[in-house]
Parts: sequence; structure tokens; C-alpha cells
Amino acid sequence: MPGRIVDYVTPTRLYRYRSFRRFDDDTVEVQRRELAAIQEGYIWAAAYHQMNDPMEGTFFARRHGPGDLYFQTILESIREGKQRTGIACFSETPTNELMWAHYADEFRGICIAYDFSDLRDSLEGNAAFSRLFYTESPPNLDLGENDLETDVRRVLSSKSQKWGYEREWRMFTQRLGRIGYRNPATVRTIYFGHRIDPDIRHTIERLARQQNIDCSEMQLNGYRLSFDNTEARMRRR
Repeated sequence: MPGRIVDYVTPTRLYRYRSFRRFDDDTVEVQRRELAAIQEGYIWAAAYHQMNDPMEGTFFARRHGPGDLYFQTILESIREGKQRTGIACFSETPTNELMWAHYADEFRGICIAYDFSDLRDSLEGNAAFSRLFYTESPPNLDLGENDLETDVRRVLSSKSQKWGYEREWRMFTQRLGRIGYRNPATVRTIYFGHRIDPDIRHTIERLARQQNIDCSEMQLNGYRLSFDNTEARMRRR
């Protein structure tokens, strides 16, 4: 009997770094979307080609079945499957300086802490979570050996080991766009970047008070980044 693959340990929290600016988008519209996601209780699932890594979704394939036509048909199905799959990216930590620089607009953004159990239980529709595998080469698929969804998500769960610092988890969905969660307590804490715009910060603080979400200040001490102890407070839900 082959050995089983089992996840014995899962994170208590997952963290989503967010920016209020995009180089290719209107800043006011970006701010509106990010605040709406918190207020209305949803996570945006993007397409793989919208990720910042141009090598995202790369894979090698081995023949597993009769003829070239079969091989090309499976290849095209995987390409189409990647296009249809929604992705939302999380990290295991809110205190990664490179993540704040790269994904939260050089410390001008925020990091949202989600309770992992509440998030999984309250998501609308089918969703799957996977911790990324960091490796030296793209996955090599035996086409036709697994179902299409397994092959697609295996490809989208693999990145170069150079990205390992992100400690990334991904949420995979069967559609793109808004993926709602029914439990508002899913969001535990909003962490503020050290350089966040005061007006945006005040808007988020008002929104957080309305939804009973903690806000946490970033503390810089030498080369160390930390936050005040809001995560340990007793919560009234």
C-alpha cells in the first residue's frame, strides 16, 4: 500500500498583504476596491497571469497516452484550466519585511489577518488551500495520469525556490472575482504599514470599529519589525 499524504499541521492565521496603489490602475479605484473587500466580506480571486512572477504556471509534460493529438488535447485543457482558476495569495507571517515592501507598497499598505478555520468554513462555493512548493525546476506532469483539476492546481502550487521567503499559501477557486465569506469574524486584525497614508488609516479604523476588527500598529526597532499586542486581546464576538 503506498504512503498517504496527510496535512497534520495547518496555520491558525493566514495573512494577506494589500497595497492601495497599482502602477497600472487608478489609485482611488484601488482604494475603493480594497476597502470594499473588508466591508462587504470577500476576497478577490485573480487569474494566474496577473501574478507578479512571469514564470507563474510553467510546467513540463511527459506523454502518457496514445498519439500526438491526445497529448496536445490534454496540454490545451491544462492551459484553459489555468485561465479559469481563481487564485488568492496569503502568507504565514505578518512580519516579513520583503512582503511589506513588495506587496504592501513599500510599507504604505496593510496586512489582513484571517482566522484560517473561520475562513475555510464560511467561504462561498468550493475552494481549496495549498501551501506552495518551492523548487529548482517546474513540475513535470504525466499527462492523463491525474484528473485535470489536480494537474492544474499542482502547476499553480509550484514556484521557484527564490520565492521561498514569501511562505505562501494559496486559495484556489473555480471562478475568478469576488469570493465571499459569510462570517465577519473571519478577519481578526488589520496591521498598518509604517508609512500608511493618515487619511486611509483613519478610514480603515472607522470601518474596523464598525465590524469589531482589531487594528495593530507597526513597531520598528533597529532591523526588527513587530506589532503591538492587539492579537492577544480577548475578543467579543
